[in-house]
Amino acid sequence: MVSLLLPGQARLTLAPGTLTTRDQREQESRTQRPMHEVPMLFEKSSAPTTATRNIVDVTTKSFEAEVLRYSMTTPVVVDFWATWCGPCKTLGPALEQLNEEFKGAFRLAKVDIDKEPGLAQYFQIQSVPTVIAIIKGQLMDLFQGSLPKPDIKRVLQAVLEQAGVTVPVDDVPPTDPVRAEVYWKRKLEKAPDDGKALLELGRLHVQRGRAAEGKTLLEKVGAEQPEFSAAQATLKTLGLVAEVAAAGGEAAVRARLEADPTDLRAAYLVACAEASSGHFAAALSVLVDLVSAGPADVRQDAKKAASVVFEAAGREDEAIEDLRRKLARLLF
Repeated sequence: MVSLLLPGQARLTLAPGTLTTRDQREQESRTQRPMHEVPMLFEKSSAPTTATRNIVDVTTKSFEAEVLRYSMTTPVVVDFWATWCGPCKTLGPALEQLNEEFKGAFRLAKVDIDKEPGLAQYFQIQSVPTVIAIIKGQLMDLFQGSLPKPDIKRVLQAVLEQAGVTVPVDDVPPTDPVRAEVYWKRKLEKAPDDGKALLELGRLHVQRGRAAEGKTLLEKVGAEQPEFSAAQATLKTLGLVAEVAAAGGEAAVRARLEADPTDLRAAYLVACAEASSGHFAAALSVLVDLVSAGPADVRQDAKKAASVVFEAAGREDEAIEDLRRKLARLLF
């Protein structure tokens, strides 16, 4: 039998202000369960065979070695997810990217709740995704649901600092497009298959009107890489150009909207043109409004286009995240 918490120990908790207000409310609402000892749910296993891996899929059988024992020397972040969970498809890649950015400062353990219902039941997972941390055998609740990547990063930094682990210095890309382009080109010179660099440089080319160059880079992102879905979504935004072209081209649809600002089909087409040029926030602002107030045919097209553009835009821009939340409120 392996202790997850020693008798009488309290749970670890994050420092005040680490989580957003919503996250705090969700965390406070979770049942406080006794964690003095882990029952025989966790089968005895041999020493971990994947000790050098920073990302592991764990089972009930491997949990003791891959998570509990490992947490005695390195913090382990556990992601409870499911194949049918939409937000999990966003959170999972973000956690994997941060694991790489943090250079092995923590291990990421992934638990598929459908394959491992015993683990989900023991940790009382009420919804997915749910993320916890285990540090030296002690449990720390982190958050439920998918958060923007900067918020996830802030939480993980707090976890590592509380664990006494040195947090790697940020390698922050420049915000200026010209300097950012140089930054990502240098990344690719060092690692030509760097999915993040291919994605970001491809986006920059699209945003700066060099669609062909952007397309070439985006198509190099492999299906096994975390950035694949975002690269494919960005490529799909280029397909929105076809709708604009069928309506006479960008100049024509802009002139049409200027002549009649109530022409919502023209507004939709201009938003498509903005998205295909990489101006995601401007495009989404219009598309979300059209989902709210457009006629049925425009509303349906705007909803489909917004889904593609949100995926292409990623989770880094807070203005886009506000629009994402606005659309969610409209739909649900």
